[in-house]
Amino acid sequence: MRGGGVAIFSVAENRLESLQYTDGDGVIHKLALTYYYNDFLARIQVFANNVQISDLRIVRNGFLAA
Repeated sequence: MRGGGVAIFSVAENRLESLQYTDGDGVIHKLALTYYYNDFLARIQVFANNVQISDLRIVRNGFLAA
């Protein structure tokens, strides 16, 4: 990693909220995590240079994450 990285962790909720780093080519990668009210992972968004490249919504018990 050339540019370093940043992880945002919510101590109050005890979970990772986002992770960002810059790779050797200068591309900024970001991972954003969203959780259900019951702390289950609901959504994973992946960005490269602030452009969304992936959006995964995780379904549990027949309900789509908001």
